[in-house]
Order: sequence, then C-alpha cells, then structure tokens
Amino acid sequence: MEFEIVYIIYLVVSIYITIIVGNSLHKNGGVWIRHILNESIICDQINNLLLLAYRLLNIGYIIFTLMNTNTPYNMK
Repeated sequence: MEFEIVYIIYLVVSIYITIIVGNSLHKNGGVWIRHILNESIICDQINNLLLLAYRLLNIGYIIFTLMNTNTPYNMK
C-alpha cells in the first residue's frame, strides 16, 4: 500500500513540474520565435505545438518509467 502512495506522489509531482516548466518555456520561447520568424500567427502556432510536444513527451516518459521500474525486494 505504501509503495502505491509513493508512485502517486511521484506522478503528481512530476506532472506538476512538467507543466510549470512547459509554461515557462512557452512564455519565454514565444519571444524568441517571434524574433526569428517575424510573423505572429505562425509563431504562436509553432510555440503551441512545441508546448504540446514537450508535455506529451515528458508525461509519456514519466509513465514509461513508472511502468518499467522494479519493486524493491523489501516491499514484496
């Protein structure tokens, strides 16, 4: 039972950190992309696509690591 609680805490904290970092990168990266491309509509679409890809990749990795970890020997 305790091991499942640790998994849930890890999942919640990891997803929260991924969302916070993604929002920061989205906000600051938008300025950089606008500077390079000089078109507001395309820049916003690219920035949103990068945010979505970042979140999906990181949340997928978090779930992948949870599924492929072994239980400690003392928890069996």
